[in-house]
Amino acid sequence: WALRSAAGCVELDVPFLDSEAPADRLEIFSGAGDLLATYAGRDARKRSAIRGCANVAAPDVAVAFGDGDARPAALYVLWTTDSHEARALGSVLDPVGFRATATAAAAAPPMKTWCATMGAKMGLYGSDCKTRHCLGVVDVVGEAGGFRSQPVDEAAYPPYARCGWRIAALGRRVVLEVRVLGLEEVYDVVRIYAGAAAPPGLGAVATDRAPLYELRGSTPLAAPLIFEGDVFVTFETDGVGNAPRGDGNGPRWRRTGLEIAWKRAPMDAPTCESDDGISPEDDGPEKTKGRKKEDGYSREDDGPEPAARCGHGTCVDGACVCAPGAYGETCAFDACRGAASIAAPAGLVVSNL
Repeated sequence: WALRSAAGCVELDVPFLDSEAPADRLEIFSGAGDLLATYAGRDARKRSAIRGCANVAAPDVAVAFGDGDARPAALYVLWTTDSHEARALGSVLDPVGFRATATAAAAAPPMKTWCATMGAKMGLYGSDCKTRHCLGVVDVVGEAGGFRSQPVDEAAYPPYARCGWRIAALGRRVVLEVRVLGLEEVYDVVRIYAGAAAPPGLGAVATDRAPLYELRGSTPLAAPLIFEGDVFVTFETDGVGNAPRGDGNGPRWRRTGLEIAWKRAPMDAPTCESDDGISPEDDGPEKTKGRKKEDGYSREDDGPEPAARCGHGTCVDGACVCAPGAYGETCAFDACRGAASIAAPAGLVVSNL
């Protein structure tokens, strides 16, 4: 279904859905092709209304949905089933399928702008931030922020999740700090891609490419990750075992799901701050790098703030030098990930710390 309105925007409410998960599912896409929400199974939790606006024509998206109307669409709705008997999931008298209502709407009212700016950081999603778990693709806004798979007081992250967060670099570097990583081993995964295009499963017209990194399990990273250019983060789960670490309310390293803080850093910012050999005790608390603030020194005298810090390594001339077995620009990983370049004339290569 292609949804349009003279008002420009459409709000879709799904009050009922009962399906055989994950094969039988309802997917809602923006007119530009981003996955906004996917529903499957018998999840009785409150669903937020999904809002979409017809901003610009997207011919490739229209072709993907077989939409022959030249007018921009506000939303696309896709209902997919497999060949199994739908009623096999329960009693023959159980109602199955879905029911949805589409309403013409104007642009999002100002009262909902907090949802766009703060919702993902709080783990709240949908156009009214009433859904307590991530849904589809979110374009993060602001100069810095964060996003979560679910609110901090939710012990389990969502089943059958397909979530994505797109971060525009705007000519700068993107820094990601993984603050919470508590996933069911093997089946649930976080992937980080270069570029703004949606990967398969998160867009009607997707760009298939290998991720830069895959994160699984519950081992936290030792340092932030740095990227030059746009970044797309995805979070995908299966339908069971989505609370591997317990109550969800303990220390960060014990919580379940995903939490990432992000920021932008200048392209010329050093990766880390080199140790210049001056101890803070040498000059007292009001001195930085051996120079007094009252002498007219400011942090800008040394250039932009470092983008991150080193994990399993040391900082030399603004760059991280990893210990044998540590990998990544910030030495965040304790085992090999992807491709690594080694410039030293001689050394030791090992797979992990």
